[in-house]
Parts: sequence; C-alpha cells; structure tokens
Amino acid sequence: MPAPTIEIWSFPAPPGKVGSGLLYLLMAREKAFLRKPGSEVDRVLSLMERRGGADAAIVFDHILTDQEISSLEKEFGLRFFRVDGKVQTVSTVYSVVVPWEQIAAVARLPYVKIIDTSSWPPPALAR
Repeated sequence: MPAPTIEIWSFPAPPGKVGSGLLYLLMAREKAFLRKPGSEVDRVLSLMERRGGADAAIVFDHILTDQEISSLEKEFGLRFFRVDGKVQTVSTVYSVVVPWEQIAAVARLPYVKIIDTSSWPPPALAR
C-alpha cells in the first residue's frame, strides 16, 4: 500500500506575522475543499472578495503618522477604517482592508508585529 500523500501549504511571510485566521482564509481561497458553497467560510470570503481584500487588524510597533498611513495606502493599497475622514485606531492596532496579493508584503514590513483577519472565525464558531 502506498504511503499517504501529505500536502504542505505555505505562505511567503515570516513565521508568526500572519495570524491563523487569516492564513486559513488565504488557504481556503486556493483549496476548494475548504470552501464549500454556502458555508460560513464561503460567506466570509465572498464578502471580502466584494470588498477587494481581507478585512484585517494590523498591529504595528508604534502609532502611525499621517504620512505613514498615506504611504501604506499608496504603496500597498491598504484601506484604513475611517469615521468622518479620521483613521480609527486603538493604540497601535488598525482596522484595514488589505488586498489579498499584498498580505505577505505587508507582513514583511519591519514595523508590522502581526496581521490577522478581523472576520474569521465568526464569534459563533470561536467558542
């Protein structure tokens, strides 16, 4: 009997800088068996795809300046959550939409501590 095949999925970002929820959603975008039509994963991914990227929380190692925010928006296409035009943050944690293809590049920035999804797992499944 042949040995079972083990497929290893990897993501080109430093270990520990992309959270497990976001890694799961990234993998589910590539692996159809993880994204069954009508499932919670499919619902979350469909919503994010309509928004043009992953809903994420990014923890930086410092509070960002307006210039740094502008640079991240231009260079990586990040869309920071704003209210009345002002970026909303809690200390060094920012809510953003990150284009899927930019997640690894953002995670590799030296001043990014961690990036993870703010939408997965949904609270009902996180218990």
